[in-house]
Amino acid sequence: MKCAQDGLLPDGREAALVKFGGQVSYMPMVGGILKKVRNSGELETISSHVVYDKDHFDYILGDDEKIEHKPFIGENRGKPILTYAIAKTKDGGIYREVMTEFQIQAVRNISRAKDSGPWSGPFADEMRRKTAIRRLSKRLPMSTDLDDLIRRDDDLY
Repeated sequence: MKCAQDGLLPDGREAALVKFGGQVSYMPMVGGILKKVRNSGELETISSHVVYDKDHFDYILGDDEKIEHKPFIGENRGKPILTYAIAKTKDGGIYREVMTEFQIQAVRNISRAKDSGPWSGPFADEMRRKTAIRRLSKRLPMSTDLDDLIRRDDDLY
């Protein structure tokens, strides 16, 4: 019901139905959150990426904030060290959120699915990206239905 209210498909990209103990819960995925953010009409672009220890990454704060990320091109990029999200609004604003792996793991540790489900296995990076986007989205101009989606996702933590 909540999935339908949010206008997302439970296809593993936009949303998923995840088993916690003996119950199945609705979980918006990073693709669903991105879909809702894009549909808000306020954003020009939004993206999120995981940085590994073999990648080149510079993050500059101050009057001219800047992120420069060059992924390592090779089979083993190393361990994840940072995750970031960037959003550009149609009025020219740029919003950034950079989270350390320690901060990401702190979010994971309060999740009901911390030891199973999407945090482990092939979807771990999706959860990292989702975490950075969720944190960034709280500072973005958004519609009430996007706010409702973020609140529903908060129920999983």
